[in-house]
Amino acid sequence: MIRPNDMVWKRDFKTRKDEIISLPSHIPVARNQGVSPTTSMLLDSDILEIPNGKPAGFDRPGFDQDTDIKAAKTAELILTTLPPPRPDRHDVRQFTEAILPRDAKDILFNLPGFPVFLEPLVKSDIDDHKPDETPCNIDTTPSQDSTGVHASREVMTGDVILCERPLVLCPGYIATADRHSLLQAHVDRMMQEERNAFFSLNNRYNSKDKIYDIYRSNAIAVQIPGCATRFVVVCRVISYVSHSCRPNAELIWDAASLSMSLRAIWPIQLGEEIFISYFNETETGPTLEMRQKWLTENYDISCQCSACQNPDWAKSDRQRVIIQRASTADYMNFYLSGDAALGDWLKDVKAADNTIYKRAHKMFEFIDLERFYGAAPWYHFHQICTVYAALGDLKNVRYWALSAAFVTLGHCGHDGGWLAIHNNPEKIDVWDCKKKLKDTMQ
Repeated sequence: MIRPNDMVWKRDFKTRKDEIISLPSHIPVARNQGVSPTTSMLLDSDILEIPNGKPAGFDRPGFDQDTDIKAAKTAELILTTLPPPRPDRHDVRQFTEAILPRDAKDILFNLPGFPVFLEPLVKSDIDDHKPDETPCNIDTTPSQDSTGVHASREVMTGDVILCERPLVLCPGYIATADRHSLLQAHVDRMMQEERNAFFSLNNRYNSKDKIYDIYRSNAIAVQIPGCATRFVVVCRVISYVSHSCRPNAELIWDAASLSMSLRAIWPIQLGEEIFISYFNETETGPTLEMRQKWLTENYDISCQCSACQNPDWAKSDRQRVIIQRASTADYMNFYLSGDAALGDWLKDVKAADNTIYKRAHKMFEFIDLERFYGAAPWYHFHQICTVYAALGDLKNVRYWALSAAFVTLGHCGHDGGWLAIHNNPEKIDVWDCKKKLKDTMQ
């Protein structure tokens, strides 16, 4: 749909190589905001299932360049301001300047409720506590003389630190005969305040094409549901967040509200710097050498985070490898074998009660030490909650289910159904089954 303020950009595909907009495939990736729990819900029989799958929104989108090139080569691009101004909506004061293929704009406007109301910031979706103070600020990091984002209040796991609409949204790949003119037209559409914010962002390249350099330096990969094209956004504040191999925050993208959220995945103290991870360790590898090699090749930086500066790096490497292998292998094994070990324990009246959860406790000990969850912490939460539920241990089920709710909230933007487990542990399908099994054997 073309609106009065839209600009149509006709393209000549006789491109020169240096005029193709192709943002790096190794840029940070925001997880998609989940719209509902995956498997944890009250069933018709009022029995609860403990979540055993990755929550909705946990997938990191891949990048298929051929698909993106094909999707981008439509007859025209639309330069548009999103969301459309609405006098009855006080949240429509943050605008995003977008470059979109026509089909992508139609898909976006057909998302249910688009643009979804941009909720006022709350400290925690679970506690529903509304803070008065600004959650974070941009300033210079004293130790590195660089710009970073720091917490201006204490932040708990799962809290929304910041939620903002991006300054710009555009495809990660555009074939155009005049890259500079297209990007200049894009930036010229911004209001002066937004334009100033854009040109204040970090620039790692410093070539003659400043606008393109700022795009490349600050882009975050996102998806529009139902659209094959990979998109990127550049944010006013969130683009300043630095990398750490022990991140304390996660990026979550919600296309329906056209917003990027920064959520805490660990508690953050007042004044502490906020970090995300620029990579997925299932691809780069968990060891110090693997991480440093990837960061040098893709960002030309030598990471100085606490994990990389750990004097006992060999022990740290071993622990991170164990976490990564367990969370990946066990996670896949769960679906391939139905978690046979746990199933056997549930059926065996003679099996020791601590057989299964000892390993899960040890894994969480490593996770706490390394500040690293691996690919699928949900597997360990599922296993430990199932064991305590089978033993009828109300206190421990509630403790671990609430922990899982906060962790899932931080990673995915919703609790994944774990709050239902916390509130109604006796309705879990395996509740107290070990005691019942022993009673039947007597």
